[in-house]
Amino acid sequence: MPTVEGGVVTVIEDLPFYTTTITELYTGTSLITGPIAISTILASDSVVTIVMATPPVFSTRFYTGTSILSGPITVTTLSPSGSDPATVIIEKPPVTITQRYSGSSTVTLTKITPTATEDGTVIIGIPAPQPVTSYHQYSGSSSINAARAVTTIQPTDTEPATVVIETPAPPPAFSCDEGGYLIQVRTLYRLNLVTGVNSLVAQNVGPGAPSGTTNGGTINPIGYNVLDNLIYGIVQVANSKSQVIRIGSTGSYTLMNTFIDGSQYLPGRYVA
Repeated sequence: MPTVEGGVVTVIEDLPFYTTTITELYTGTSLITGPIAISTILASDSVVTIVMATPPVFSTRFYTGTSILSGPITVTTLSPSGSDPATVIIEKPPVTITQRYSGSSTVTLTKITPTATEDGTVIIGIPAPQPVTSYHQYSGSSSINAARAVTTIQPTDTEPATVVIETPAPPPAFSCDEGGYLIQVRTLYRLNLVTGVNSLVAQNVGPGAPSGTTNGGTINPIGYNVLDNLIYGIVQVANSKSQVIRIGSTGSYTLMNTFIDGSQYLPGRYVA
């Protein structure tokens, strides 16, 4: 150590010091990929304090509330502790995917939990829509007495199935005059309302008695429709089930797509 005559000797001595680190959640707007020092507190009693800001760890989960979300929301922030970084819990609305399934009501089929990079996904099973019915008048050379399905167009992802139904052409009309009409079981008469004389129009009107029915094939109440000059009645087609029948001037008929369940009509005489 040098000695300076008449002067002051200055001794420079390096003293040991210690550092301590405080970790807190980074709140800046820049993107950081790891901890950064944001401040240093000068030594006090040989201890230097360094304040480190750490990026949070994000944890993503399904949103389970009832409000409608337009995007992710922060629900909880856990402060850093020791060597554990801060944790931010994010709830995201799930991505909903619908797909057809064979059930009759809408159900949740699958839930895929979200990750840090992928949204959660909910797969909803929806039943196929009811088929659409398209009616066309039959134009073939043979005769048909009731509507019939001729083809079915299979459904697509966006369109329901379509069932094409052919309907029979209406039978020949009656002449709208002063006469009336009487039906007994399956026999149709024209009734002269002045003299009371009946004249036969047609026998065996309608489809006849289905197997196993009581009074099956009997045509019960009838009425005259002035809009198309045809007679409409009710015919039993099965036990406790009847169908509307349309009758023309020659006794030819068509069965309408209208059914009546429940009580049966009693056979007898009915006048239109």
